[in-house]
Amino acid sequence: MESGRIEESSTAAVEMSPYLRFINIFYSPKEVFASLATSKWAWIAPVILVFLIGLASYPFVKTIIADERVRGMENSPLFERIPEAQKEEIFESTRESIVNPPWYQWILGALAAFIPVFVAGGIMLLIGNLILGGETKFWKMLNVYAFSSLISIPENIIKVPLIYSKETLDIRTSLAIILPSDSTSSFTYAFLNNIDIFSIWMVSLVVIGMGVYLQKISVKKIAVWISILWLIWVFINSTMEYYIGGGFGL
Repeated sequence: MESGRIEESSTAAVEMSPYLRFINIFYSPKEVFASLATSKWAWIAPVILVFLIGLASYPFVKTIIADERVRGMENSPLFERIPEAQKEEIFESTRESIVNPPWYQWILGALAAFIPVFVAGGIMLLIGNLILGGETKFWKMLNVYAFSSLISIPENIIKVPLIYSKETLDIRTSLAIILPSDSTSSFTYAFLNNIDIFSIWMVSLVVIGMGVYLQKISVKKIAVWISILWLIWVFINSTMEYYIGGGFGL
């Protein structure tokens, strides 16, 4: 073993049924991640479940998403110099692709659901092994991210009925709650709205999960690095939302 290299002790597996993992991730995340210590393919199930729940919710909010996406594009600085006729064509095409997506878009959406899992898992592996000097496996980081993403289930349960009843995506469970109601087209709103209670909850689970598999690394160090990268993502996503009316998500 190379000098200075920290080799992680094997994580003691905790017995837990697959069904209980989906429940206990909200109450006992550390035990859930410990139960996944030998489950190389467990990450697939939560990815599929999150996609299916999003799919079931979509018909209730698609028109609202389309309206607000177009409104965001209308207020975007990038569209100021585009001729009106061309802008209308872009807006109509955007609206149609959201309200009535072609069949192949659903297939692409299902496949695309796995992309953030692989990207985030790779980044987490890089942080844990290369930056922090730990030793873990890629599939363990996939498990951590995939099960942490189950936080989107209570988020959907709370937000979708509110979006549907209020006919707006401006459901503030984020720092954007401190801003006035007419600030939704500003960059400040986009940034603060991405610092959401559910996002913070998910980031916390990622830190806990990485701590389970990187036992000799300080959880505080893991939290610092994950928080930095999360804030970078928040900035990038907020910039996308401000300039083109939509970021990496709804």
